[in-house]
Amino acid sequence: KIRVGPETWHRTGDAGWLDAQGRLWLLGRCSARVSAGDDVRYPLAVDAALSDHAALARGSLIRHEGRVLLVVEPREPLDDRALTAVARSVAWAGADELVAIRQFPLDRRHNAKIDYPRLRRMLDERRWSMRVPAGNAEPMAR
Repeated sequence: KIRVGPETWHRTGDAGWLDAQGRLWLLGRCSARVSAGDDVRYPLAVDAALSDHAALARGSLIRHEGRVLLVVEPREPLDDRALTAVARSVAWAGADELVAIRQFPLDRRHNAKIDYPRLRRMLDERRWSMRVPAGNAEPMAR
């Protein structure tokens, strides 16, 4: 907790903003933000939007090896055409590539939170089933 004047604030490590009505809008963990030039994106907003995607069980935005990746866990296996269609439907996320994995690693303490260090290791070890580059390039199978 920190004191700011007469108020006490609880430091969570999350970014957010207050709107004109005084409502707090959380953007997500500051440590998880993805920067691309002057553009800063927070995975929480992308994760929440992807939770309603019919073909996806889960998804998240992450910066890895200098590229912005949209990592997704399909509800069922997708072929390259279906994955390319998913990539087009989520182009608004602004990723360089869409990467499909079998299952997201989740935090052992909070089974709903993505374990980002383990996810990075999975990407380092190329433990993904398919990648779809941005634009009209051909998908890359592992």
